[in-house]
Amino acid sequence: MFAGDMFYVLALFWSKMSICLFFRRLSATTERTLLADLLAYACLILGIISVFVVGLRQQIAEPWVQGPTLGLSTVS
Repeated sequence: MFAGDMFYVLALFWSKMSICLFFRRLSATTERTLLADLLAYACLILGIISVFVVGLRQQIAEPWVQGPTLGLSTVS
């Protein structure tokens, strides 16, 4: 589950980054290129922060730990 969350965040980051870089490629003037660069840098910063937030979280699901409700039926 942990690796899946990390890869999900990285996939979101790379998809957003590709859109930012595509927008930069389509921009012809300097003003629009500046906006595209700012969007790309913001996406890069938020992507790095997101990876650290997922990587450093405290409540990681541990499927190997069996709690008291794991073997109980939900039907009364």
